[in-house]
Amino acid sequence: MYSCIDETFSFLSQLPASELLSEQLLYVRTLPLDDSPELFGLHPNADISCAQSMAFAGLDMLASLQPKTVVAADRATAGDKSAASPEQKTIETAKGIFDRVPQPFDEAAVSQK
Repeated sequence: MYSCIDETFSFLSQLPASELLSEQLLYVRTLPLDDSPELFGLHPNADISCAQSMAFAGLDMLASLQPKTVVAADRATAGDKSAASPEQKTIETAKGIFDRVPQPFDEAAVSQK
C-alpha cells in the first residue's frame, strides 16, 4: 500500500495495492464523507468554524429572500397578489425552488451499473 499522507499526520489514508476495480471501489466506499481538517494541516476545530460559516451564509440567503417593499393596506384587502405578506412571498419562493430540484436517484440501481 502507498501512503498518501506523511506519517506525521494522525489521519492516514492508504491506497490499495490491487489494480482490481472491485477493490478500488471498495476502498472509495470506505472513505469518509467529510474530509478531516487534519488532512489539510488544520486544527480539528476548523470543522466548527466551517459549519458556523455555512449556517450564517444560509441564514443570510434566507434573509435576502425577504421582500423589502411595503404594500398599502387597501391593496392587501383587495386580494392583490402583490399584497402577500413577506412570509407568504418567502414560502412561494421556497416552493418554486423546491419544484425545480430534481428527484433523488435510486442509489442501489446506480451502484449496480
